Amino acid sequence: MVRKDYKLCTTYSVEGNTARVVKTQVIDLTERRKKEQQKASGFRCARVRSIGPGYAAVFFAACLITLFICLNYIRVYSSITAHQRRIDALQTEIQTLHSENVAAQTDLELKTDLSYIALAAKRDLHMVVPNADQLMYYDRSEQEYVRQREDLPPR
Repeated sequence: MVRKDYKLCTTYSVEGNTARVVKTQVIDLTERRKKEQQKASGFRCARVRSIGPGYAAVFFAACLITLFICLNYIRVYSSITAHQRRIDALQTEIQTLHSENVAAQTDLELKTDLSYIALAAKRDLHMVVPNADQLMYYDRSEQEYVRQREDLPPR
């Protein structure tokens, strides 16, 4: 069921200081709205058909520029993401190398400790500490550089 809108329209005429009713009529609003919509859509269609080649070229150029900017943004964003992943991998590698370095440094400090060296020599190499009568001291008379291949004094 179609509902129709009607409007009662009364026209007044003014003579002096009194207003008199001249004409009363009923106006169908649905038909009026249809006519207005048809007129407006016809105006829009005519306006759309009247787009010139200059406007179309500018619109096309704007679309291309927008596409270029979007693609460039995606490329830069993916590059940043790849660099961030590389940075994360390098930071992980740095942490691993740092922990290995600390372990190696601790091992080096342990192996350069004189008490550890003496203990390892006695335990692993079966070193025996010499007695006082087994020690022999050498007194060099010259205070110069050590000469290579020089004979040691006899016992």
